[in-house]
Amino acid sequence: MKTDDLIHILSSATPPRPPMSLVAALVLLAVFSFALVFFWEGVRPDLLAGDISAGLLFKTGFLSAVFVVSLFRLRRCAGPRAYKAPVLDGLYMMLWVGLAAFVLLRAVTVPHDVLASMYSAESAVCLPYVTFYGVVGLAVLLRLMQHYAPADPQRAAGMSAAAAAAAGALGYMLHCPMDDPAHLLVAYGLPVLLLSFLGGRYAARFLRW
Repeated sequence: MKTDDLIHILSSATPPRPPMSLVAALVLLAVFSFALVFFWEGVRPDLLAGDISAGLLFKTGFLSAVFVVSLFRLRRCAGPRAYKAPVLDGLYMMLWVGLAAFVLLRAVTVPHDVLASMYSAESAVCLPYVTFYGVVGLAVLLRLMQHYAPADPQRAAGMSAAAAAAAGALGYMLHCPMDDPAHLLVAYGLPVLLLSFLGGRYAARFLRW
């Protein structure tokens, strides 16, 4: 068989399908986080009572936006094609920078409240829990991402970590009673940032061939 014929056969062959789509996996991770909180840690009392505050709506909306944008970024970096999604990257950056700017503005006007939210006992509990949820989700996404053969393993691993942390944060917020933006930035933003950095730096080895 000639080399050109072999190349044609290999290029036209249908690659094996992944066992699950990344969208389905990420949604299931969020559902798993919801279920874990519901049956293990318990749902916050005001939510059970139907007392929906403006702070809870903001927290839910922000984390949902981070989750959705992370999902689309994860889809774009999966596969052998080069990653190009400046709009998604800009939107993702704007979410976190906007939150940080809002917290900074409040720190100028009500510094005591901001510091109390950042260094509260709830922050000390939420941060490791969200990180733990993200690590578990990252292990799942890395195993699945191997089937997609990403062109940039480091970027794919970092985005997998960010998406996994977002899924875990979305589930854990059912239990966390604090809705202050400063608490949101520390207890939820730091795990996403930390896992994104460590995932891209160290977990990418699991996506190299």
